[in-house]
Amino acid sequence: MEQTNTTQTSQDRTEEFRIDGDRFVEKIKELFAKGNERKLVLQTHDKETVFAIPLTVFVILVIFIPQVVLISLIIALLLKCNIVIERKIP
Repeated sequence: MEQTNTTQTSQDRTEEFRIDGDRFVEKIKELFAKGNERKLVLQTHDKETVFAIPLTVFVILVIFIPQVVLISLIIALLLKCNIVIERKIP
């Protein structure tokens, strides 16, 4: 059984999933497919894009080389860049 709760405020939207064990792998595959619709974008304070990668690639990088990703995000925050997750709207 899958239960989904969606919460939306003026700027944020979160989805929470509760899944039985037998549907877990199917849900992970579905979320990876949706991850290709989203991308992580690093922007300067005047909205110029510095870096953009699909969210799925970012998650894989976090899993395999978390130290490099953490250092990169800290540098981006120190340089006062914006970290944005964009979603393609069909």
